Amino acid sequence: MDNRQYFNPTPGTIYENKGGGSYICLSRSGHFTAELQRMTKNKWTFTAHGCQMYEDGTIEWDGSTGGYFAEE
Repeated sequence: MDNRQYFNPTPGTIYENKGGGSYICLSRSGHFTAELQRMTKNKWTFTAHGCQMYEDGTIEWDGSTGGYFAEE
């Protein structure tokens, strides 16, 4: 059984995704919803809905919308 709970990401905080990759929270836009950006050169940015955190501190989300590649 996965031990995870819904949570509100904190802007400016970097999170590790359960499936791999690091994401920074740019802003929180609702309950358990936040704008996240992948910490890679392409800077994939999106709104994550249903953010959840596992006991080990890694995160996942139910789904995402509005994805785009941020410019430098």
